[in-house]
Amino acid sequence: MQVVIAGGRGFLGSALADSLRRAGHAVRCLERKPRSPEDLAWQDEPAWRAAVERADALVNLAGAPVACRWTPENRREILASRVESTTKLAEAMGDSSASVWLNASAVGYYGDGGDWVLDEASPRGSGFLADVCAQWEEVTSTTRFAGPVALLRTGVVLDAEHGALVPLARLARAFAGGAAGNGRQFMPWIHRADWVAAARHLLERPISGPVNLVGPNPVPNGELMQALREVVHRPWSPPVPAFVMRWIGHVVGPDASIILEGQRAVPKRLFDNGFRFRFSDIKPALKDLLV
Repeated sequence: MQVVIAGGRGFLGSALADSLRRAGHAVRCLERKPRSPEDLAWQDEPAWRAAVERADALVNLAGAPVACRWTPENRREILASRVESTTKLAEAMGDSSASVWLNASAVGYYGDGGDWVLDEASPRGSGFLADVCAQWEEVTSTTRFAGPVALLRTGVVLDAEHGALVPLARLARAFAGGAAGNGRQFMPWIHRADWVAAARHLLERPISGPVNLVGPNPVPNGELMQALREVVHRPWSPPVPAFVMRWIGHVVGPDASIILEGQRAVPKRLFDNGFRFRFSDIKPALKDLLV
């Protein structure tokens, strides 16, 4: 296949691009700051639109990081970077010969879900991230593209070198890896290898609509941190009170709601579509990444 990945040099995009290339597919990355001659630049719209129109598949992972202070300026950038890039891609996909489109979203769509088990049929929640995800997903419905569009509602992606696990493991090793707040908020995690495998599965067996890209067994924050401490051989760490998390979020970020709120999201549509996980439980996943 010929695949265009918007955000293909990022944490997830780079892993997916490498995996596709190893399998013999041709991949072009669409970036604001191209790193190689084969990359496409957002600034050169005629070139990237032509590439999208000729592609067999589009994967859109573009968007500013949410793990920051949610100042008014950052909130605007988080929303605009997603909606504006997806709007432009939706226009190009109306003239594309592609057979499938994967567009990023997040489990933040469900808001703070408490103990409720959330599959793709669960309603939209409330809050800033829920609003961002809803507007982001809505853009894909404006296209003339007639093929399947999968909305990748991704959870916390675990990786040894990038993403949330890096600072969490550092804290755990420094005897500061306690539960955040009451520790009961669910963390819908997925191993990076399974995320890549799931994205490739959806390119090969396309479906339309939301798809939870999370592992089958989400765990509360306290349980995840306990498993992490066991893997790095730190038997105990004091919990971090919620007011401390909010103060940190206000001063330096990330916003405390990212950590203190959670979603017990499950990958029902992935299972229904025949996908099987390599890492279903948190402790083996952490051992694979950190040991």
